[in-house]
Amino acid sequence: MDKIAITKELFLLIVQDSAVQKLMDELDLPPDRANLFEIIDADGSGTLQITELLHGLLKIRGDLSKSDAVASLLATRAVQNMLSDFI
Repeated sequence: MDKIAITKELFLLIVQDSAVQKLMDELDLPPDRANLFEIIDADGSGTLQITELLHGLLKIRGDLSKSDAVASLLATRAVQNMLSDFI
């Protein structure tokens, strides 16, 4: 799963999708999603691995409960499925 590298261009394309926007809203992610890539790209590589994306999103949204972890996992799977259409 971590072999997929998400570029900034692909990330920006994906976050414009209405289903992804809805998932991000449900996860209480900040509305300024155009800048999320730079925030989440912890290693500054210019790409995001799936685990890097997941950890970054979890850190941005605050405290984590079990239901939050499940919701994040499901959201990540949905994004991963959408990414597979582009790759």
